[in-house]
Amino acid sequence: MVIAINTQITSLHGGEERHHFIFEIFSRTIQSHPEDTFVFIGETAPDRLLASGSNVKVATLGPRRQNAAMRYLWLNLRLPSLLKKLQADVLISFGVGPHVISLPQLVIVDNLDYIFQPFLFTRTELLFFKTFVFRSLKKARAIVT
Repeated sequence: MVIAINTQITSLHGGEERHHFIFEIFSRTIQSHPEDTFVFIGETAPDRLLASGSNVKVATLGPRRQNAAMRYLWLNLRLPSLLKKLQADVLISFGVGPHVISLPQLVIVDNLDYIFQPFLFTRTELLFFKTFVFRSLKKARAIVT
């Protein structure tokens, strides 16, 4: 089974803690499932400790632009085309996932700052999160909070 993990963090704050969270969760999962292939997708290569292992691959898509339109294109054009190329069976995303694929998705919701602290975001960021997080949760087969 090919498990694609979108390591793009949707939050603008606390990125370091979230990267440690990703490392802790997936390093144990990788070790306990050597029969599966894990593909980490992000704007840059992940920590080499996380990417070590015979069943781990890394795919970089380049930087995701900060405006909402470019984020939408990254999620719904570039990411799905890569998933198709990788022949992924499952996608795991943090907060927001693509809406145009039929691939089973697991969405991890670890941050709801845009609801509880909207003053930290611009209007376009708020609109993006309110619209696309809801759509991602609706599309997901499983949600982890």
